Amino acid sequence: AVTQNFNTNSYSFWGGHSFNVFGRNAEISKTSHLVVTAGFTNSNYQTKPDITLDPLQYFSSSKLALSTIGISTQKFYQDKYLFRFGNVEDIPYGKLISFTGGFENKNTINRAYFGGRIAYGNYFNFGYLQGNFEAGSFFNNGKSEQSLFKFELNYFTNLFPIGSWKFRQFFKPVLVLGTNRINTTQDRLNLIDVNGIPGFNSAPLTGTKKFLATFQTQSYNQKEWFGFNFSPYINFTLGFLDQGDHIFFSNKMYSQIGVGVLVNNNYLVFNSFQLSFSYYPSLPIEGSNIIKTNVFQNN
Repeated sequence: AVTQNFNTNSYSFWGGHSFNVFGRNAEISKTSHLVVTAGFTNSNYQTKPDITLDPLQYFSSSKLALSTIGISTQKFYQDKYLFRFGNVEDIPYGKLISFTGGFENKNTINRAYFGGRIAYGNYFNFGYLQGNFEAGSFFNNGKSEQSLFKFELNYFTNLFPIGSWKFRQFFKPVLVLGTNRINTTQDRLNLIDVNGIPGFNSAPLTGTKKFLATFQTQSYNQKEWFGFNFSPYINFTLGFLDQGDHIFFSNKMYSQIGVGVLVNNNYLVFNSFQLSFSYYPSLPIEGSNIIKTNVFQNN
């Protein structure tokens, strides 16, 4: 492997303001706002990688200016036994639509950027459901570059009791589709940990399209043992990458199966901690049938 030193000098400015657009007396004015933001980033590479290591000049000085305008409506409802055991929690729901535009100057090329986002979440009879769709792309001489489309759902059921225990089922799928991406590792998707499968090292695996789905069954035990509450859970995460071809779900599926327990005690300085074990049928670097401990964050 060849190493190359480089350093940058960069600065960013960002600002935004929320406007009341429905009057001060209307009920909708308390939850709905017009939001306008703008930002500028200047990145200056004082030492660049050698052209043989970075032939596409990805690591180059650039200027980026973006502005977003959107309308957001948000309310809250209260629930228990969700993320903080028996504490009352405020769960947000509502809708959002926004549009983003701007420009980038890099490698003497000027590109425009346009994107948008729409999101909606609500509490239904069958549970809480929130959906999010985002799309964005640079445009160079009328041609789209580094385009992206993202679809995301977040769902959890109502609380259902079984004896002295309470349960919820969580489900979160994410689909990311990139087109006309730059042929460099820095402009590729992966399945590494926080952006993919917990505890997963997929450094050799990259692609421009990705699908992830996480399932978790969470229990809440109301009975105490010397001030401790134990809440076991089981989760399953699966992921696909296109790995540079046009196949997708036909490629190998990578997965993680985890079991653990969330321990709560309100008298401790850290009132909750967890113990977990994860099983990986296959890892690109470490092999098959791998077991790891405490790699899953129960968030």
